[in-house]
Amino acid sequence: MRFRELKLRRRPDAQPITELIDYQQFCGFPSASAPAPPEAFERTRAREANERMRAGWQLYVLDVREAHEAEIVWLEMTDQMVQPEEIDAVIDELPKDRDILVFCRTGKRSVDVSEMLAARGFGRVHNLEGGLAAWADEVDPEIPVY
Repeated sequence: MRFRELKLRRRPDAQPITELIDYQQFCGFPSASAPAPPEAFERTRAREANERMRAGWQLYVLDVREAHEAEIVWLEMTDQMVQPEEIDAVIDELPKDRDILVFCRTGKRSVDVSEMLAARGFGRVHNLEGGLAAWADEVDPEIPVY
């Protein structure tokens, strides 16, 4: 292995460096230490959702899984099932005056749909954190996990 050393000299007219630059301005994206923007929906754990429903939480439950997934396991509390790419077709049917709990298998698709609903003016959107996998882990271990 070979190395090459370069000798650097300070420019006499250069300003001294006394602090780090503003990376967001310099690079066009936020630095790792910049706070993340707040989400327009709430993340709700399965155990919390179950406890609130038992206490009388009246919500609209939206399942955003594929039809073949519902054949494996179906939650009785589900009000409507729609695939994420078809949400525009049913958006007028969704209630704006109730909390909406969105879930999928593990939580990724439901986050996308939750963001979309919040962007379209739904102010009471909750994403079921971890989806059905979390529901099986925290609430009902009898349901199949796939």
